[in-house]
Amino acid sequence: MFAAVDNFGGSYFAIAQDSNGSRVFCTFVQRLVLQLDSEDPDWRDDTLLVLDGAKTHRSEETCRALAALRVPAMIAGPYGFDGSPAEKLFALLKVGDLNPWRIKTGKR
Repeated sequence: MFAAVDNFGGSYFAIAQDSNGSRVFCTFVQRLVLQLDSEDPDWRDDTLLVLDGAKTHRSEETCRALAALRVPAMIAGPYGFDGSPAEKLFALLKVGDLNPWRIKTGKR
């Protein structure tokens, strides 16, 4: 799952059945940019994408995509999960049983 939360409480997220590599993350960012462009063409003037420094966020592919899409972004320093609004979304999902029928999931 990928998530973005704005300072007004708006949430944007995607769930993918794929490994969370740079390619999938870049797809999320591309779709996020399309959504933000449709809401406000000038969103880049007062928006900063804060990334937590995961390997996917720092990859060459991601850096190229962010630059090509003109996404203002920064890598945050180490912090606790309580400091990230997106982590609150992830925690909310983990409260319930997302697989009550115990269907096998995974790459194999």
